[in-house]
Formats: sequence, C-alpha cells, structure tokens
Amino acid sequence: MIAGAVKVNLSREPEGEHLSRDRRLLQVLELCPDGARVVVDIGGRKYVSQDAAHWLHEHDHRLQIEVIGTDPAAVQQFVLAGRAGDWSVTA
Repeated sequence: MIAGAVKVNLSREPEGEHLSRDRRLLQVLELCPDGARVVVDIGGRKYVSQDAAHWLHEHDHRLQIEVIGTDPAAVQQFVLAGRAGDWSVTA
C-alpha cells in the first residue's frame, strides 16, 4: 500500500488582517488525494476559527484528518468543530 500524508501548521491564532489565514492554509486539503492522512498541528492554540471548522468538515469524508496539539481541550474543540462544520459547537 502506498499512502500520503500532509502536515498543516495552524499553531498561530489568526488575527487582524490574517483572519483568513486558516482558510489559506487549509486550501491544501483540496489537493490531497483521497485517503491521504492530514495532520493538523494546532500547537498551543486555543480557539477554532469558522474557516478551520468549515474546511475540516468539507474534507472529512475523504481524508484521514488528525488534529494534534498541546492542550487536550483545544484538540477536542477542533475535532468537534470539524465534525460539525461550525465553530459554535465549542462555545
């Protein structure tokens, strides 16, 4: 079996003019082959953006998406938001 993996670094909180940063970084998911493993590294980040929730949800049916980070609660928030496609499930 041949498999591929892609790592996306979302460890920085988007702010100010960088609010669309998550969207820009996660657009790579469109290019990943079906079945690829995607590691989303949130580092010490605490908050999920709507862009992150949307993009993770849009591709969860065809990619193996794994969220890693230093805070178990934050990882859970990203997982829940990605499954739902909306950041508000974490509030």
